[in-house]
Amino acid sequence: MKLLVCNGSPRGRTSNTDILLKPFLEGFEEDSQNTHETVYLNSEDGRKQAITSFVQAELILIGFPLYTDAMPGIVKEFIEALVPVKKELKQFRIMFLIHSGFSEGSHTKYIVRYLDKLSRRLGGTYLGTIRTGGTEGIKVQPAFMTQKLLTQLKIMGRLLAQTGKIDETLINKIVQRERFWKIELFFSEIMSEYMFWNPWLKKNGAFEKRFDKPLI
Repeated sequence: MKLLVCNGSPRGRTSNTDILLKPFLEGFEEDSQNTHETVYLNSEDGRKQAITSFVQAELILIGFPLYTDAMPGIVKEFIEALVPVKKELKQFRIMFLIHSGFSEGSHTKYIVRYLDKLSRRLGGTYLGTIRTGGTEGIKVQPAFMTQKLLTQLKIMGRLLAQTGKIDETLINKIVQRERFWKIELFFSEIMSEYMFWNPWLKKNGAFEKRFDKPLI
């Protein structure tokens, strides 16, 4: 079984998306009969190659980070480029991996319905969407903070190879909670006030402008 992987992160090979895809593919390829092809959508050549490969593919995974609660522009451009070749597509199965810098699952929740509908409009069989949050710092986080998530992704890749499906139970575990508890929100606000966002805004002279609405 061959899997086409489309990495839709603007960061390409240095992206957090690549970090998340790696254990999934390791699990998928534990069976030596399984292989994958990865294409990167952050260049015009990459998008052209992805379209060519998509037409021939039977099993597809598209991964990307959320940009303003939706897909990056390069992913949208790729999707639109598939419309003219829709009639050439095989009977493919498709799944998605999306992630967000924000930890709450509510940030990734609503795009799932779009991806489900998109799959059907292209004529494919929708297998599901893996979604997770809090990934912006995954490159610098110590191993004990990322091991559980990366292990779950590896198991999910292994189960895909064995069953041809995405395990819904594992998806729910990876998502964790849709919203923080109140106590977590309280500590998050404290950390933002004294450690993260507000100090950065003040350092860059933007603190007083943080509620501006220039487009209104």
